[in-house]
Amino acid sequence: MSDFKEGITVKLIVELITELIMGFEAILFVGPNYKAHKGGIGAVLDIYARNIDPFKFTPSFDGNYNGLRKVGLYLLCLFKVFYQLSRDGQIQIVHIHGASKGSFYRKYLLFLMIKYIFRKKIAYHMHGGGFSQFYARSSFLQKKLIEHFVNNTDVLICLSRSWERYFKSQFNTKSIIVLNNPIEQVNNITINKISTVEFLFLGKICDAKGVFDLLTVIKDNLDVYKQKARFRFGGNGETARLEKFIREHHLESFVSFEGWVSGAEKHQLLSRANVFLLPSYKEGLPMSILEAMNYGLPVISTTVGGIPEVIKPGTNGFLISPGDNKALKEAIDYFIEHPEDIFKMGRQGKLRSRDFDIHSIKSELMAAYESIYIENRNLKREF
Repeated sequence: MSDFKEGITVKLIVELITELIMGFEAILFVGPNYKAHKGGIGAVLDIYARNIDPFKFTPSFDGNYNGLRKVGLYLLCLFKVFYQLSRDGQIQIVHIHGASKGSFYRKYLLFLMIKYIFRKKIAYHMHGGGFSQFYARSSFLQKKLIEHFVNNTDVLICLSRSWERYFKSQFNTKSIIVLNNPIEQVNNITINKISTVEFLFLGKICDAKGVFDLLTVIKDNLDVYKQKARFRFGGNGETARLEKFIREHHLESFVSFEGWVSGAEKHQLLSRANVFLLPSYKEGLPMSILEAMNYGLPVISTTVGGIPEVIKPGTNGFLISPGDNKALKEAIDYFIEHPEDIFKMGRQGKLRSRDFDIHSIKSELMAAYESIYIENRNLKREF
């Protein structure tokens, strides 16, 4: 009997070592198309793709597609994942990137196929800041589907301690870890003397990001700001509404919409800016804030999601309550009146950004995968 137990133990250890040696060859990533992406999840996957080798990936969604093309891409995703798992014996874990609403339900069908047909392990990476509202507003049946998915995922990856606390309080997850979004460090940042303070917003143009709160503050303080500040907006979404607001309130001389920016254009805007603005109502851990810190910009944002874990008021920026236009104005005014603190807070932000370097995040990601195998081995041993 002891020989039998020893044989089982050796077999489990060999299986574990074999699985871990595979590294990223054992992982299939599924999520939004990161090529020509226009969103935070795409930005994360874009960095993964440049730094993980091999990067096995199947797109489930493309924000540039509409109607039937979206449906077609999703059906193609189901087929590709089925084909890859059937043919590629190295794949042991499927790492699914998703959020709430439609994104969640698209991933639920994938979850069923991966979990119950192929018996593969699943890491579900929860992005976005609207999941708690999504779950709270769901019907009884929808909540059961959500609970089934979340509770049967082998490891749930979330973006901040606050989201970790939420999932632990609402669900019975097998395993949950916090994994920060990654950035690639930018070096040789040029610091220019400030004459007019340049404020920058990058993200989706919508009410949820606080864009129109910000525009209202700018409009209400037009006479002061047009002399001492410049505001640039970059992104997609309600762009026509943004441009109409700028025209109707005669803000063109110091407020501009730069369109959707990426690559060299984005680098230029971040290099030119002095302060980053993101007065959102809900967030996970915004890539745009991490990128701004990477460029040495202090940040004005809100006390939602994982943002308070990154931005420390008076150290590398300021935090306000969502929708508090008075506090938003005061934070903007502070940097206009104290430009010397822009550099001081920006340096602190740059130092903090090093914690999000892709090389560190990649090691933490592999540790998350390893935790699945260790847990699985322990379950087998108990059996």
